[in-house]
Amino acid sequence: MPIKKKKKKIAKKLSVLKKPKIDLRADAAKMDLEKYAGQGTEYFNKRFATKVNVFDKARAVGNFKELERFVEEFTPGLDAAGVAWITADYAKKHWNVIKILKDPEYHGAVFELLSWIDKRKTGAKAAFNNRALTRFSMLTGYNKPKEITTFQGHITMFKNYFGLKRNKKRVPLFKDKEFKI
Repeated sequence: MPIKKKKKKIAKKLSVLKKPKIDLRADAAKMDLEKYAGQGTEYFNKRFATKVNVFDKARAVGNFKELERFVEEFTPGLDAAGVAWITADYAKKHWNVIKILKDPEYHGAVFELLSWIDKRKTGAKAAFNNRALTRFSMLTGYNKPKEITTFQGHITMFKNYFGLKRNKKRVPLFKDKEFKI
């Protein structure tokens, strides 16, 4: 039987493993402040501007005047036609929420479709290739998806928006410990 050689463990010193902590930002800031000390606050504002999260600023926009200031500050090259194109593109991508759910004129058509689906045993699958969906699409501009699962997801989103989410059955096994057999 061959003899196995033992491997030697190399003990590393802690001083070798620890790297010196260098604060490059603080050192650079000190050097810049000393170098440009006599130039006033104009250089300071340009050089040491704070980072701003644009999306947080966008969420804080409350009216059209603030929107105008936001566009001027963060996207100065964007004109009115560009803003209109971006808005239309966003509305096209989120048509179900923006145009159908948030527009009170279409709530009647949505409730009509949801009540038709609730009457059927198979649910949204029954409405997928039915006149009810065709009528709903004609009234609201809804584009029928290619797959049934996508349509079922849209119906679930409609129900959640109006608070009509289905109640899940509570199984006695998971209700309380009293009901266990």
